[in-house]
Amino acid sequence: MASKGPRSKLDHETRTRRQKAVEVSKEPCRPKAHWDHVLEEMIWLSKDFESERKWKLVQAKKVSIRASKSILDQATKGEKKMKVLYKHQLELEEKKKKALDKQLDFLLGQTER
Repeated sequence: MASKGPRSKLDHETRTRRQKAVEVSKEPCRPKAHWDHVLEEMIWLSKDFESERKWKLVQAKKVSIRASKSILDQATKGEKKMKVLYKHQLELEEKKKKALDKQLDFLLGQTER
């Protein structure tokens, strides 16, 4: 029981014969039939559909992100317009106030004479 190898020459020969019998014989190459081409195209088409599905999901995510950004941009544009209008109104009021102050000073100067 010390050795784990074949016990006899006969045992070794029968093992090699069994292994040779078990080995699959190689078939010769056969020409492709119509069905082989159909199967190849089905495999290609399934991969194509899968890749197109992934691509469309990516594109849909990009479009949704752009749409949400544009909505946010429109809201911020409205706020910016309001701020700009407010600043313009302040500047206009300041100019009017300066003009009225100047006119008041002129009138006061004439009445003092």
